[in-house]
Amino acid sequence: MKLPSLNRRNAIAAGISAIAVSACGRSTPFPPEDAAVADLSALAEMLHAGKISSLEATVACIARIEKYDSKFNTFITLDRAGAVAAARRADAEFAAGKGRGRLHGVPIAIKDNIDVAGLPCTAASPAFVHRQPTDDAEVVKRLSAAGVIILGKLNLHEVAYGATGSISYPRPARNPWDAGRITGGSSSGPAAAVAAGFCYGAVGTDTGGSIRIPAAMCGVAGLKPSYGLVSAKGVMPLSETYDHIGPICRSSADIRLMLAAMTGQALPSRRFSLSGLRLGALREPLSYCDTAYSPEIAAAFENALRLAAAIAGPIVDARLDSPAPDRIIEAEAYRFHAATAAASPGLYDPRTLASIMEGASVTDAELAGARTALTAARATAGKAFKDVDLVLIPTVLRTPPTLAEATDPFDLTDACTFIFNQLGLPALTLPCGAFGDGMPMGLTIAGPPGAEDQLLTFAEALEARAGWRRSPLL
Repeated sequence: MKLPSLNRRNAIAAGISAIAVSACGRSTPFPPEDAAVADLSALAEMLHAGKISSLEATVACIARIEKYDSKFNTFITLDRAGAVAAARRADAEFAAGKGRGRLHGVPIAIKDNIDVAGLPCTAASPAFVHRQPTDDAEVVKRLSAAGVIILGKLNLHEVAYGATGSISYPRPARNPWDAGRITGGSSSGPAAAVAAGFCYGAVGTDTGGSIRIPAAMCGVAGLKPSYGLVSAKGVMPLSETYDHIGPICRSSADIRLMLAAMTGQALPSRRFSLSGLRLGALREPLSYCDTAYSPEIAAAFENALRLAAAIAGPIVDARLDSPAPDRIIEAEAYRFHAATAAASPGLYDPRTLASIMEGASVTDAELAGARTALTAARATAGKAFKDVDLVLIPTVLRTPPTLAEATDPFDLTDACTFIFNQLGLPALTLPCGAFGDGMPMGLTIAGPPGAEDQLLTFAEALEARAGWRRSPLL
């Protein structure tokens, strides 16, 4: 199929939001004529104003993917024909006055452990390369009802069981800031594709940090919503007790739009006053992270806190109580994969298989007890926010290592993410500057269950004040 060329360059360029560029010499803005680099929210406004068509935006994404993605491996399946056909339908609906909402006609992509009818759902594993869903996951149904264009399926760490993104069939995704480095995982393709301008937003999954780790390492925004807010029906599970489904975008305003469509309900829009917002800093890294704060991370965190205090007022020290360690993830992952692993163990990477088999020794009684204890901890998690509304903490504590260094699926990330999965709390990571080598840093903002609106309202204000936005040079 011959794709139409973009023929409204001036209108496109006029509608693209400005992207702040760091003084770091390795950062430049994307080409201003490329429609694929607009924020999702800016594109939505352009579509509804008739300044660009869905077909033009979709073709811009496809052209950019075809030009650059052989270097970054973000897509496992690119559905060119399906996306173009869907964009044409969206444009016809716009012309007939049948708009479906703010996301109508916006091209996005889906992590490849989430079912999309008619497209393979491989989970980046030879064990599932022939799996072809006949129905959409619930989150895909809701996004499709909102009128999005699905470009295809995105790469991930094999079966979502790893934090680096370095194990993937047929090949791992690479970081758009430096193709020799990891993206973080397991939502490696979604974070890298959004950072590279291949799609306006993406849907990822997060069991222990799998949205926020790669979003931080790739310099974009990623939200793990409150547990259960976004349906996991039709998502290949890693751990049904810990799995969360959420959006990855280029800004918190974009996250807001995506989340509203993914939940099937409009979020209240910025109804919280930021004056007097009670913010807490989590300054005890060994309680929440894999390692201590380095001087570089500590300095960046304190700078972020100063900017936050200028919006909301003084920041106090805060604390969250971590639930006792459990083996729920290992047990639930084993129970899902046990039959396939027994029949065809060679279809998994040996490291993935070893992780799966760790759950074989967890008894049903141990699993039931652990689930009960975690449910009780989540039921009282909101009490930690009696004296603060939101808490802040760095997302990842080191610059992304190279793919050659990342041999252990759970090593070399040094993340501060897992406690929010344990407690089921909403947690958003935003870019917050750069390491000395120019690679992105991330800041996490989290709150009590159901605090997505308040969290996003503050995040939007912080982004506007901080000017942290940068884009990689592909």
